[in-house]
Amino acid sequence: MMKNRTLIIFFYFFCFACLVRSKLVTGKISVDFLLSKGEGKGSKAISNFSITNNQINITHNGTEFMGVVYLTHLNFGGDDLYDVVSVSKDGDDLLVVYLYCTAGTSQINMLYYESYDSEQCIPEEATGFLDAQHFSKGVTKEIGFSIPVLKTDPTPIQTNILIEGKEISYQNANTFHCKLHDDLYKVSVFSTVDCKDCPNASSGWYELHSILSNGEDRCFGIFYLYFDDHNSVLLKYLFCNPSLTRPKRNLYVANWNGSLKTISQH
Repeated sequence: MMKNRTLIIFFYFFCFACLVRSKLVTGKISVDFLLSKGEGKGSKAISNFSITNNQINITHNGTEFMGVVYLTHLNFGGDDLYDVVSVSKDGDDLLVVYLYCTAGTSQINMLYYESYDSEQCIPEEATGFLDAQHFSKGVTKEIGFSIPVLKTDPTPIQTNILIEGKEISYQNANTFHCKLHDDLYKVSVFSTVDCKDCPNASSGWYELHSILSNGEDRCFGIFYLYFDDHNSVLLKYLFCNPSLTRPKRNLYVANWNGSLKTISQH
């Protein structure tokens, strides 16, 4: 009797664990670099992360995230920058991490992160290493990875930014839409950056870090609003889940104005 009861309890908890975990989607991504191995930690919220062939596992405030290192920016203000997109294992939260290595070395010196409830990029001192191989110009390699399906949109934040164009409109937090390759997407801004003093900035820009949703597909992307050009908006660095597509950058002809309510730098 006790044995049967133990089996029932085990089965209950096993099924509950399955329910709270999001479905994993597996695919390939084309990159111009390979992180064969890496590990490290931040000083506060990011307690640890480990990387194998660009696949990354992260613990953020006690929650486990899984994703991929999908972009790099070499010599970004004296550092090599690596962009991570990851999803919590229950599928309810997105975590984007920016890992900084001293240029030309394997040593991580800091990181920034943002999630659905952060409203900005948050800096942390960090330690660790990345074994990185950067391919020759024009050379890419397909790598396999897995990531939980992102099941929810963030609650959009107020930014005090207005945008109006033929294929993009942003009048308030809940009425932001844009077209991407002929499809209409709902946009939810969850984090912002004021880059008037960022490395490589000329006159500077604002960034609206967003989720673009269409049906079941949700795409992380960054809208760039350049201070010296109020007649266009640039969308870059897209990563879609669960389609695992990376749509090309899109330049919108649109007027924008306003000053960010939420201020951050990275």
